[in-house]
Amino acid sequence: MGVPLDAMTIDMSQSKTNVAEIEHRCSTPPGELDESQSRDGVLLDVGAAHLQSTGQLRLAKDGHTVLVPQPSDDPNDPLNWSWFKKHMILFITAFSAFCCDFGSSAGVACIFPQALEWHMDPNKVNEAGINITSSILFATPTALGGYGYGPKALGFLYFTPLVAVVLGEVLGHFANDWIANRFIRNHQGRFVPEARLVMNFFSIFLMVPGLVLVGQALENHLNISAVIMGWGIFVFGTMISVVAITAYLLDSYPGAACEVAGFLNFARTIGGFAVGYFQQPWGEKQGYGTSFGIQAAILGVALAILVILYAFGKKMRLRGGQVKF
Repeated sequence: MGVPLDAMTIDMSQSKTNVAEIEHRCSTPPGELDESQSRDGVLLDVGAAHLQSTGQLRLAKDGHTVLVPQPSDDPNDPLNWSWFKKHMILFITAFSAFCCDFGSSAGVACIFPQALEWHMDPNKVNEAGINITSSILFATPTALGGYGYGPKALGFLYFTPLVAVVLGEVLGHFANDWIANRFIRNHQGRFVPEARLVMNFFSIFLMVPGLVLVGQALENHLNISAVIMGWGIFVFGTMISVVAITAYLLDSYPGAACEVAGFLNFARTIGGFAVGYFQQPWGEKQGYGTSFGIQAAILGVALAILVILYAFGKKMRLRGGQVKF
């Protein structure tokens, strides 16, 4: 049983906690957190808190995880939907998102044929809403320093990020829940969103060497296996970090889950879309080892931001208050 996305923090170090107060905190609607919830949070595990009585608290099937927010008696309440209905809606949403990403990457093998047909430079074709820089890097003829891959080989090469994405999603899902549940057990039933950030420290130590390996492989024209390993390691680390960051933001601002998730995805999309406009020219001008090395250094600097959030995130959230729309 994973930690509810809109769980905040609670100080349950004392075993004689007032159950009525807990019921009040857990029943407060998302987005309407009172001062005590913003400061102390919501109880998540009555077992770890050593409560003698749970009052009217509704628990999960495991008998100790508190449902946050507390479901109502209305059968139309989304919190009371069946497992099948919840996951079917999730599948439809995920499939819709997949179609968007697939549509943007399906033209990876067509850039050079399109450039010939349209009598345009491949870089310009890449910038015309396709933005798949890797197809240019690997389809460039060997005589010009590229790998000389054809459309079919380029297509197979894209199994690298596909496999990395799946592995990253799976590990990110279970590892994040394991870290959160372990934190709850070790802190008398309380949970702070900053506990989610632990996985990001791990992911950065994957993404940095991944970028460096890709850059050096392209710079020195190493065997394609070096590119595959570096690319796969980077994407694997990226997916782990995405899961952790998303969970952290949703835990921190449960009352603005849709807005926070939308802004996060917008930022990721804009960042990814912009790559196609500078990656190829930058690599040709300064060398791919330098360009990818600088990007790896930027990730290293971002580690400082994680440290600040991990140490002072709670104080920053309390000072800023809950997001309301």
